[in-house]
Amino acid sequence: RSVEILGPDVRHSTKNPVDREIKNVRTKVNALDIDVRMFAKTFYQSEFFNFAAGYPAADEGLKRSQHELTELIQTRDELKRLQELFGCPNLLELSSKSLEECAIALKGLQELWVVIDACSRRLDEFGSSLWSEINCDVLEEDSKNYLKELRGTHKSVRDCNALSGMNERLKSFIASLP
Repeated sequence: RSVEILGPDVRHSTKNPVDREIKNVRTKVNALDIDVRMFAKTFYQSEFFNFAAGYPAADEGLKRSQHELTELIQTRDELKRLQELFGCPNLLELSSKSLEECAIALKGLQELWVVIDACSRRLDEFGSSLWSEINCDVLEEDSKNYLKELRGTHKSVRDCNALSGMNERLKSFIASLP
């Protein structure tokens, strides 16, 4: 009988800390939402979307963004675990979607800049060679292969200036070959 009397009090005393923790999780989720929005805004305005940035600056910016994105994803995963633990509704849908879109774009940009770097190096080698040392057929074939690689980049980076800038440089170069 004494257990029955204490039952409601025990439930009430354990519910209060759980409610506080749920409120704490929601507060952390809101803070993450703000951080993700700020990251996405600065990410899509970063210099590595621009061809004029060049490989060294783009590579550094991509590494910095990768680090920030990894931290945000880890925070999201921890909050997701807490949500499941306390039975909160899924509050992370928008943040998760935005983080996934940024991750896909980041991967596409990293691949794009590897191709841009390799292509730029090849064109720079050509620029420092004597005409007698150059096999124009091989150079034209290499350039066309680079264009194919650029066309094969992920759709998330197809509209970025870095891709169009390298495309224009290659097309101009191919047009100038004898």
